[in-house]
Amino acid sequence: MSTIPLFSAVVSLYDDPDEGLRIECSEKHSEKMKRCLVAAGFKCGTQQTKISGTSNIHNWVEFSVSGGKFDAMKQAVSKCLHAAGVTVAEQSFSSAGDMHVRLSLTNISVFDK
Repeated sequence: MSTIPLFSAVVSLYDDPDEGLRIECSEKHSEKMKRCLVAAGFKCGTQQTKISGTSNIHNWVEFSVSGGKFDAMKQAVSKCLHAAGVTVAEQSFSSAGDMHVRLSLTNISVFDK
């Protein structure tokens, strides 16, 4: 955990029986990730603002993903971030039937607006 800066930006990946595949992240990163996911064969749903931004922080958004499996989605997002020069520390909070991985963007602050 010590490799994750206190205010690092985060991308959360989910797969659960109720809502399926989805991603929550800063609006700053969502369009780039959607393009990478589409290039990897996924379809992305309409983006919804979950938490409105401030003068220092972008909106926190969520969008659904379909057309593939959780591990392939995680790989596509990780590849996209890596190609953009973003370093990532992965934390898994998965349990039986419920997948949740948090990617802490160790070289990007949540306050990078």
